[in-house]
Amino acid sequence: MIEIERFLHTTLLNVRKPSRYIGGELNSIKKDPRGRLRFLLLFPDTYEVGMSHHGFRILYHLLNDQDWIYAERGFLPWVDMVAEMKEAGIPFFSLETKTPACAFDIVGISLQYELSYTSVLLALDLANIPLLSQERADDDPMVIAGGPCATNPEPVAPFFDAFVLGDGEEVALEVAHVVLETKGMSRKRRLEKLAGIEGVYVPALCSLERTGRFVVPKRVKVKMRRITKPWYQPTKQIVPYMEIVHDRGIVEIMRGCTRGCRFCQAGMIYRPVRELSREEIEKIARDLVEETGYEQVSLLSLSSMDHTDIEGILGSIHQLMKDRMVSLSIPSTRVDSFTAEAAQIIASIRKTGLTLAPEAGTQRLRDVINKNVTEEEILKAVESAAKMGWKRVKLYFMIGLPFEEDEDVEGIVKLVGKIRRMVKKVTVNVSAFIPKAHTPFQFVGFMDQETYKRRVEILSKLRGTAELKISDYHQSKVEALLSRGDRRLSRVVMAAFTRGAMLDEWEDRFDRKLWGKGVEEANCDESIYLDTVDRNEPLPWDFVDTGIDKRFLWNEYVKASKGEKTPDCRFGNCSGCGVCDFDTVFNRLSSKPVREEVKDV
Repeated sequence: MIEIERFLHTTLLNVRKPSRYIGGELNSIKKDPRGRLRFLLLFPDTYEVGMSHHGFRILYHLLNDQDWIYAERGFLPWVDMVAEMKEAGIPFFSLETKTPACAFDIVGISLQYELSYTSVLLALDLANIPLLSQERADDDPMVIAGGPCATNPEPVAPFFDAFVLGDGEEVALEVAHVVLETKGMSRKRRLEKLAGIEGVYVPALCSLERTGRFVVPKRVKVKMRRITKPWYQPTKQIVPYMEIVHDRGIVEIMRGCTRGCRFCQAGMIYRPVRELSREEIEKIARDLVEETGYEQVSLLSLSSMDHTDIEGILGSIHQLMKDRMVSLSIPSTRVDSFTAEAAQIIASIRKTGLTLAPEAGTQRLRDVINKNVTEEEILKAVESAAKMGWKRVKLYFMIGLPFEEDEDVEGIVKLVGKIRRMVKKVTVNVSAFIPKAHTPFQFVGFMDQETYKRRVEILSKLRGTAELKISDYHQSKVEALLSRGDRRLSRVVMAAFTRGAMLDEWEDRFDRKLWGKGVEEANCDESIYLDTVDRNEPLPWDFVDTGIDKRFLWNEYVKASKGEKTPDCRFGNCSGCGVCDFDTVFNRLSSKPVREEVKDV
């Protein structure tokens, strides 16, 4: 530790953003580590990205609330610091005590996006922890992953000892208990104990079989864990010295979404909807501002404006914040929920940019993806915001969606043109559609490059009207490859990393040549993972039980092909997705008190 501190003392002036590596921020936690379980929370991206992730903050404070756990943080160093560490022989270390990662009992890694997989290997390599689970000794840390990408763990299964599936608040403590209680046992025995926890998947204990085009775990079923509502909300949130991506206090007001957008993995795997009350939210927001001094508070959820008491919450927060001049922000807003009243309340505190996600440019395609909003509602939301003084609007769209035509992309150009006439500045972010596991569109393929080029040419008409940002095709293709991969894809990840791939989630760091060589070296047939799959094809992630019935997903895909919509089950009948049992798990607004059985279409 002294050696690491000496290294930092002499190196920080030589690297970009040295505050990434120093720690000691307001509300960070330091404990006496002796006799305790050491838990390193490792985010495989830079400090400013990792510290913006609310789930990472939740686990940090939750674990440290236990007197027998000492949780610390670790973030991926930037390229310049990686070079300095390698030259000086300095291992990956924790932020709080500058302890080498290999000295921890658990290294818990958050998998938020597939393009971070090579960054995971970089962190383990810098930490001198064997990259493959099977090569780790009894005294090596348990390397455990969680996050949305863990719902298809197979492309990185050989690198992890275990995966935690679902909400982490409760299962993280169970995992920590087992690791503490099994100290001194063989690694195999410890893995067996971990596998006994509901919601934990241990790849080393599962054999594989070839079924059709994929390699899948044999006779395995792991049920995702979920909690009743986001009950744990840290208010003594760490205040970084540097500006981070989301530099504000965060209050999670609800978890889950049942809008049923057919492309959205989060809207499927995080069901059902679980809300906090207005009183709970008000107390958290008040305590958060007092404990941190933040000048902006964000009301976080997948669709915050869908909270059943959102106008009451906004009014309550307004009363709390107006004298403090603390601004209020809401992430990407559902346009049909953004009322004039809501716009007025937010604007009366301090106007921030308005972010909307129409996703598609025509009503036909919005019906295909079950984005149940109309152009009239989109324009009305922008008009309401403009009247209240908003001058900037950010819009999110996708290209390459199932059943998309050139006319749908032309629709984006026309819609943006109408919005631009209402506000001073419009930013348009366009992403390539990625088919994700556990969604109705898990059966469709990834668009080819010629289609992408044609779509981009149409969108180029927006230049001069709006600031246009379009995702890179090759970067999106690798993400699609990994999102639907099986365990054979781990060889591609390893080969790309060995050749130098890292920080691939950053556009200026992604190198398609390294991934191309990785695919070639691993002898990988990309079409296996990028093409359309049959409804009866066993998929690499089928063994993960999210609660969503696979027949429901297929039925939603068929409805998409017909342009048929599925209403939000919170405001209508049960849609038969399979998550609710109407006993302990249910959407509280559902008007049908019995579970709808899934019928094939």
